[in-house]
Amino acid sequence: MKTIDHQDFIVQYEETPELKEKVYQAVLEYYKKHQAYAGEVIMQDDNCQINAPDVFATIADDLFKFKTVSKD
Repeated sequence: MKTIDHQDFIVQYEETPELKEKVYQAVLEYYKKHQAYAGEVIMQDDNCQINAPDVFATIADDLFKFKTVSKD
């Protein structure tokens, strides 16, 4: 299990080739869905901006499945 150490808490997550592939596919699907293959397009397209948080939330919750542990 990998960790990210913050001042008040630690984040735990798994890192596997399968997870990396799923994250890669999720991001690639976002690009394809919005036909946005350049940063400028992503930054200027309203739908890209509206849908990006959903993509990142899904990656965090359903793929990485981050677990936070307090240092208290």
